[in-house]
Amino acid sequence: MAFYARLLYELPPRRYRLSAEARRHLNGWFRAHQLEAFKPSTPSVISAMLGKTSANAPRLSVLLHLVWTGEDPTAEICLDLVRAATAMVDQVVSKTREFDQPPESIGTELMRHIHSLSWENDVPKQDVITWQDAKDKGTQRIHDCGAKGFRKAIAGLEAMGLGERLQAGSVPAFRALKPWP
Repeated sequence: MAFYARLLYELPPRRYRLSAEARRHLNGWFRAHQLEAFKPSTPSVISAMLGKTSANAPRLSVLLHLVWTGEDPTAEICLDLVRAATAMVDQVVSKTREFDQPPESIGTELMRHIHSLSWENDVPKQDVITWQDAKDKGTQRIHDCGAKGFRKAIAGLEAMGLGERLQAGSVPAFRALKPWP
């Protein structure tokens, strides 16, 4: 491993090209990171990491390219290698986030989950969310909250001014009106 690390480190500087599909993937992936990095609720450590992903993923893509294809500087870096690199960077960010941020309470997790089903990318979807919707698209922890937890969560969201409690037929429902803070 040390031999290959030294070999890659000592390669002369070169320009590498990404395929068009790889560039589209990388740009969309990084844009999502930038949107999260600039949110006031994102911790500064995570924001700083997200700001550097546009440099880390291409570097890792080149290393993967060199390992898998050899030293052919004329070959474009393909979408599969860029996807692998972005997944690796996402994993590092995820692990740092887990280390840096205390876990959310189940109540906060449930409220965030319900709100996210009704709000997307700073735009309200105008979807009315019921317990069945939240349960169907939730984790086991969400399932364990039950309908009673759902009613408490939507009451909390309404109290925070993020949305309104509604009725969908005979069941309680929620619709987001503002973005999550």
